[in-house]
Amino acid sequence: MKWFRKAADQGIAYAQCCLGAMYARGKGVAQNPVEAHAWLELAAMNGTEPARKHLAKLESEMSLLERIEATRRARQLFDQLKRR
Repeated sequence: MKWFRKAADQGIAYAQCCLGAMYARGKGVAQNPVEAHAWLELAAMNGTEPARKHLAKLESEMSLLERIEATRRARQLFDQLKRR
């Protein structure tokens, strides 16, 4: 988890996808669909096809409010990455 987070914070799409999957499954971290969606959205924006597949499945399990919060969180993460 620690190394995936470091790589994801540097904009590495594969690590963002892995981090999103970890949050989705609760593997190595507390399960959090909003955080999972946010990281997967970033990975998908960076062209990672597996992230798009994970997103589609995750979205089918989330409420509208969770998806809105996840999009807000993704924008926040994106802005943080741009500043680095």
